[in-house]
Amino acid sequence: MDLQGEVRTKIAVQAPLKVNRQNSGSDRTLIICDGVEMLYSGDGHSYYRSEARVEYQCDYPLSKFFQLDERPASVAVLGRDHVRLTDGDRECVLVHAEWKRDSGNVVRIMCIDPKAALILRDVIATEDEQTGIKAVTETTVVDFERDPTFPSSTFWISLPQGALESKPPI
Repeated sequence: MDLQGEVRTKIAVQAPLKVNRQNSGSDRTLIICDGVEMLYSGDGHSYYRSEARVEYQCDYPLSKFFQLDERPASVAVLGRDHVRLTDGDRECVLVHAEWKRDSGNVVRIMCIDPKAALILRDVIATEDEQTGIKAVTETTVVDFERDPTFPSSTFWISLPQGALESKPPI
């Protein structure tokens, strides 16, 4: 089975705990955090609001978002590459990290901009040896802006038109 899909994400982040993340393509997830409350819609037809999940879902400093969690089994610098951003090519350092898990392996190849300390391309390959399921997810940044200013309406929580309220996950 070869499943493919493309997801485009537009995200605005402002400390503390303000996020507006909208996906389009094969995933239409919407998360809006106003600093106190979070609204989540995974399908555009239902949504939930939560104050309990704000710190988990809405804390987006780049230093935490791209941490190499759970101590990789190996990490190596592979060399240099580049990523095309809207303002031109950006050089980056290729880093390979691998994790050994009970049920399989995870490999991550990141193209990190050393000046901005930002992962410009992140390819994550997982393999579950018990089920034989393999998955590859590639995320590529095409544009970013340091310290932007946003209109206050960016982080206003507004309900999707016609959507039904559901309960948040436990």
